[in-house]
Amino acid sequence: MHGGDVGDRWALDVAGPLPMSDGGERYVIAAVEYVTRYAVATTVNQHTANNAAEFLVTSIVLKFGRFRELLTDGTPELTGKAIEQLVVMLQA
Repeated sequence: MHGGDVGDRWALDVAGPLPMSDGGERYVIAAVEYVTRYAVATTVNQHTANNAAEFLVTSIVLKFGRFRELLTDGTPELTGKAIEQLVVMLQA
């Protein structure tokens, strides 16, 4: 897939469970912007749709603006449930 403007398309994935950090986190949520290949990431203690949605809002939408397309590997936490949570957060 080529084309689009900077910030239009992001790829999102979660790695883990990893060995627990000192803060209790076991997962890394990461996103890469397709045009620039700019990456953002955070650590969380659980792999949930709410954590994914919160990451999308705080690390992407509030910093870079809205996006048009989100690519994931299809896990439930990163597809419908995360998008539902994202809509709820943005409407609050």
